[in-house]
Amino acid sequence: MKALNLEYEKAFEYIKSNPINDQEKKSSYYANVNDGFRETLEKIIFIPKIFIEICGSWLWVTGETKPVKTILSQAGLYWAANKKAWYFKPADYKAKKHKAFSMEDIRGKYGSETVEKRERTKVDNPQAAK
Repeated sequence: MKALNLEYEKAFEYIKSNPINDQEKKSSYYANVNDGFRETLEKIIFIPKIFIEICGSWLWVTGETKPVKTILSQAGLYWAANKKAWYFKPADYKAKKHKAFSMEDIRGKYGSETVEKRERTKVDNPQAAK
């Protein structure tokens, strides 16, 4: 759990230090970024063969996601068919009409931080201890 908390803190600091733009930086946009973010990350960080990255204030998940699509959906992620990736966005995010960005465009604009995954332990998974 300590490792998960450390990874979360690292990810959250990245989000706070890499604002999307000055207007959002000045607003209280980041005040509630962690609303659901941590819980979602905790639900998916143990899934093998997926890649988790943070771009701006969003989580993006790629890799072998088809076998675990139900888990990802239940964790609060949505499927972006044009990017072939799952995403989690802040609850207060307001969509703006603009052209669709590729993942490369998103990474270039907002930066990208890979979340290190870890294996589930008996402490994390009480069912395994039985």
